[in-house]
Amino acid sequence: MSHNNLVAFVIGAGSNIGAAVAAKLKENGYKVALGSRNPRAEEGYFSVKVDVQEKESVLSAFSTVKNTLGPVNVVIFNGRFFFFGGGGGN
Repeated sequence: MSHNNLVAFVIGAGSNIGAAVAAKLKENGYKVALGSRNPRAEEGYFSVKVDVQEKESVLSAFSTVKNTLGPVNVVIFNGRFFFFGGGGGN
């Protein structure tokens, strides 16, 4: 099955699991965006900076991916921490 027109956004792509998932998605025809706090250029992928602890960073990253690759169809969240709103959270 071809997924050539679908976009996947892997957040936390710098880890072994995130990198493996991104590779599998690419292998299956997805256009893949890699999101991390310290993005690095990877051939065949689109890299974008995202800090999941900052709401504006997440929104900006999704906007950048959409404007570059098209609407995001699949999201893989492999980040360590995600918290929006008031209150605590460690």
